[in-house]
Amino acid sequence: MRRLVCVVLMATLAVAGCSHARSMAAPATTGGSPITAPTASPCAARRAAPTGQSTRTVTVASVSRSWIEYVPKGYDGATARPLVVTLHGLGSDGTQQLAATGWTTIADRDNAIVLSPNAIGEPAHWDLVGTRHANADIDFVEAMLASVNERLCVAPRLSLNGISNGSAFAAILACALGDRVSAVAFVAMTFQPRDCARTSPITVVAFHGTDDKIVPYYGGRSEVLPINVPAVESAIVDWAYKDGCANKSTDQQLSSEVPKRAFIGCRGGTTVDLYIIAGGGHTWPGGAPIERLGLTTTQINATEVMWKAFSRV
Repeated sequence: MRRLVCVVLMATLAVAGCSHARSMAAPATTGGSPITAPTASPCAARRAAPTGQSTRTVTVASVSRSWIEYVPKGYDGATARPLVVTLHGLGSDGTQQLAATGWTTIADRDNAIVLSPNAIGEPAHWDLVGTRHANADIDFVEAMLASVNERLCVAPRLSLNGISNGSAFAAILACALGDRVSAVAFVAMTFQPRDCARTSPITVVAFHGTDDKIVPYYGGRSEVLPINVPAVESAIVDWAYKDGCANKSTDQQLSSEVPKRAFIGCRGGTTVDLYIIAGGGHTWPGGAPIERLGLTTTQINATEVMWKAFSRV
C-alpha cells in the first residue's frame, strides 16, 4: 500500500511539474549580499496567547485536521510577528518536521510564529492533485491560517517551506495563495505547477542533493520509484522566469559540498537561489540525518538560509 501511494504521488508530480526549458546564460562567479530584517508592525488590538508548542485542530468538510503551532517566548500579542509554515514529507508529521528542521530555535531567537500542519492518509501525504477549489489540503491550510489570524498577531504575508512531498505542496500553495505568500523554500523537490496562476514575484530558495535517489537532481528515472521526475535546474529556471529575473545567473562555491546558483535582476527585489548539495541525499541540509536517505550535509543549514531569505521580503 505504501509503495502504491508513493507511485501515485510521484507520478502525479512528474505530470504536474514537467518544466518548460527556458534559456538562461552560463553562470559567473559573484559574492553575496547583506541581509535586512523587515520592520514589525503593531496589531490594532492585543491578541494574547500562551507561548510554546501546542496542537490545534479545525474541521474541514467534516474531517478533523490538525497542526503543530509554535508561539515564541517573546510573543507579546501586540507586535505582528512573521509567520512560517513548514510542511513534512511522505509518512511523516508536523512534530517530526519541527524536530528535524530546528524551526523552533529560530522562532524563539527571532520572534517568529511557526506552523507545522499534519497531512492525512496512509501513509500521510499532501494532495498534489486538483485546482484551487478542488483540493482538501489547500482548504485545510486556508482554515488553519484563518484560525491563526483570528487568535494571533501575525504579519499579513507568510513564508512556506517543506521537504519532498511537502516541498511539492509548498509549490502548490505558493501559487494557490497568491500574494499572501512572500517566499517559498524547497528541499529535495523543486517544481512549479503547470497551472500556477501567480503573477506577483516571490522569493524562492531551493536545496537539492546530487545523489538523491528518490528525486534525482538531474531529473529522469527515479532509482526508487518507477517514474520520471523533472530536473532541478530546469524547475528553478521556471521560477526565475516567473519572477522576471535577468537572463543570467551567478555561481559561488560556498564550501566543498555546497555551490550556490543565484538568479539576478528579479522583480520586486525578490531572489531565486539554488543550493546544490554535492553528494547529498534526500535530506534536509543541516537537519537531523537519516542514513537510509543518503548524506545530510553539515556545511550549510537550510533552515537558517531560508530564514535569512524570508526576512528580506
